[in-house]
Amino acid sequence: MKNKFWGVLLILAAIAVLLNKIFIFEGFSLIKFVVTVLLISIIVKSIPKREFGGILFPIAFISILFDDELGITAITPFPVLLAAALGTAGLSIIFHDGKKTMYIEGKINFDLTFGGSEIYVPKSWKVINNVSCTLGGVSEKNRGTGEGSNVLELTGRATFGGVTIIYV
Repeated sequence: MKNKFWGVLLILAAIAVLLNKIFIFEGFSLIKFVVTVLLISIIVKSIPKREFGGILFPIAFISILFDDELGITAITPFPVLLAAALGTAGLSIIFHDGKKTMYIEGKINFDLTFGGSEIYVPKSWKVINNVSCTLGGVSEKNRGTGEGSNVLELTGRATFGGVTIIYV
């Protein structure tokens, strides 16, 4: 659905640009209008996700586009952009969702030929080695306990190469 939204919006923008060139919109900056519509659509898409950069920066760009009409030429463009950047950082800190990314299970697929790979894994993780080796191998350094709930599965193949698992 979102791809159709952007597709229709871009097609309408293309038509509007062509109509502007044949002087249908006299005394009206169609480019400003098209850019404003695109920026407003970014704002609308960013509000439900609480993406403050997607809200404040389009507002800053709209204010730069219409600085004469708004009477804010003294504070555009750099102060407005700086305010948007600082506002984004501040709001992101205040309204941080508190979630942390937790990888409970992971899978790494190797396709090594004449090369090597080193991976660093916490000692508490359990590593399941399903790598198929041809004239190569998988080695482990500082073997971990594997008592944690996190699981890392290694799959794929290593030909004339090796995989080194380093537990930290």
